[in-house]
Amino acid sequence: MHWEPPTDNGDAIDKYWLGVYTNGELVKAIDTTRTTETVENLSTGSAYKFRVRATNKAGPGLASPFSNEVIPHGVPDTPNAPTAKIGSTTSGQADVTWNDIPQFRGNGPSYVIQASGLDARTSATRPRTRTRA
Repeated sequence: MHWEPPTDNGDAIDKYWLGVYTNGELVKAIDTTRTTETVENLSTGSAYKFRVRATNKAGPGLASPFSNEVIPHGVPDTPNAPTAKIGSTTSGQADVTWNDIPQFRGNGPSYVIQASGLDARTSATRPRTRTRA
């Protein structure tokens, strides 16, 4: 979460109040002196909006309009065990398949495949690949 500081109206801003809302209800309030904040421990099943208020020696200003709504991604489920067989086109390959993970949010899916003793490889968005063994 990042925001631009408002004009200070003659006195420097002491701190910001960051409100975290879900379903129109304030669920968390964070005081900070920075204009950026990482908000942790959000539920992956909820949508969130944010608003900010600046404070200086004259007191708190008005709260900003709400941000756009976001849904945290969370950690994906663990795929089932893959199945591997010797590749059919050339030596030094194995055909590896596994089941899709049922639900991805965000920019997914992508899979990381690693054969024992070799570097990990990132697959495209498909749950089937051929890799060298």
